[in-house]
Amino acid sequence: MKTLFAIFILVMAGCGGSYAIYGVPEIEWRAMTPEERQATIERFKQQRKIYTRTRTQAKKTRKADEEFARKCHDNFSNECEVKTRHKWQF
Repeated sequence: MKTLFAIFILVMAGCGGSYAIYGVPEIEWRAMTPEERQATIERFKQQRKIYTRTRTQAKKTRKADEEFARKCHDNFSNECEVKTRHKWQF
C-alpha cells in the first residue's frame, strides 16, 4: 500500500510541474512565433469574455429563479402552476 501511495505522489508531482501560458504548455509557447502568440492571447481573451458573460447570465437566471420561487412560496397563483408538456398523447 505504501508503494502504491508513493507512486501516486510521484505521478501527481509530475503532473503539477508543467506550466501553461495563456492555456498553452510552456514548451509549445517557446516554439511559437510572435504572431502565433498574439493570436493565442487574443483567443484567450475572447474566451475569458465569453466565460464572464456566461457566468453573469447564469447569476441573473439564478436570481430570477429564486425570486420566482419565493413569490410562489408566499402566495400561490396561476402564474406559479407547473407547466408540463406530455410527449405521448394516448
